[in-house]
Amino acid sequence: MNTNDLKIWKTLAVNATYAPGMSADSQCGRFTELAYLCHFVQCYRPSMHIAGWQRHPVYVMEDAGTRTGIAFCDLQLPLNLTTHQEEPVAGDATDPDTQDVSELWLVLVARDITQRKPFFLDLVKVHQLSSTFDKIFLFDFFQSIIQVIK
Repeated sequence: MNTNDLKIWKTLAVNATYAPGMSADSQCGRFTELAYLCHFVQCYRPSMHIAGWQRHPVYVMEDAGTRTGIAFCDLQLPLNLTTHQEEPVAGDATDPDTQDVSELWLVLVARDITQRKPFFLDLVKVHQLSSTFDKIFLFDFFQSIIQVIK
C-alpha cells in the first residue's frame, strides 16, 4: 500500500468516526467495510489503489488505469441481507468519482462460503444482482478466501 493510499484510508476512517448524525452502528459498519475493502484488495489484487470515493457505499479503486466501483454486503448471518449503507448501491451518474468507473463489483462477505455456496447463488438469482453488478464475489474475510461467482 502506498503513502497516498494510507492517507486516504486515514481520511475515510476519520470520516466514519466523526460523521455527524451517524449512529454508532453505522459508524461501526463503515469501519468494518474499510477493513473488508483493505483485506479484499490485499487478497484479490494488491496492485489496486484508491482512486477516489463517492458517497458511501461504493469505493472507487483503480488498477492499471481501470476504475472499478466496489460495494460490500455483509452476510455473516445466513438471513442477514443487510449492508451498512444509507444510500443505494448504484452510483450517481452526476458524481465525478463514478463517471469513469468501468465496472461495478459486489462483494458478499460471509463465513463458510464453500459450504454455503448454493445459498449465495440463490440469493444472487432471487435479488437479480447479476443485472446490476459486473462481477460478484464471495469473500470469507477470516479465511482470506475469495470465490468469483459472476
